[in-house]
Amino acid sequence: MTLCRYLKRMGVTTILIDEVGSLAGSLDATDERVSYLADNMIFLRYVEMDGEIRKVVGVLKKRFSNFEQSLRELRIDTDGATLGEALTDRRGILTGVPELIE
Repeated sequence: MTLCRYLKRMGVTTILIDEVGSLAGSLDATDERVSYLADNMIFLRYVEMDGEIRKVVGVLKKRFSNFEQSLRELRIDTDGATLGEALTDRRGILTGVPELIE
């Protein structure tokens, strides 16, 4: 991706969006295996929790530094986007059907 390298040299932040085929189930970061191009990767995932469809966001990759590895609920409403607390009370979130840890 010559364009991406050029934009980076010019100080431009470039956002590449890749839509994956599955709504739930196994998580593939990209269908085209292009993660090597990205310095940072985040994902948005739909999950079913407590009988509701919710959105979960997480960081998959952050080149050159550490990052928070927890998953958080993302809420989007009339007030904008809000990140919730870390979802530490669930396991199997990336399967799309998380289980409550008791």
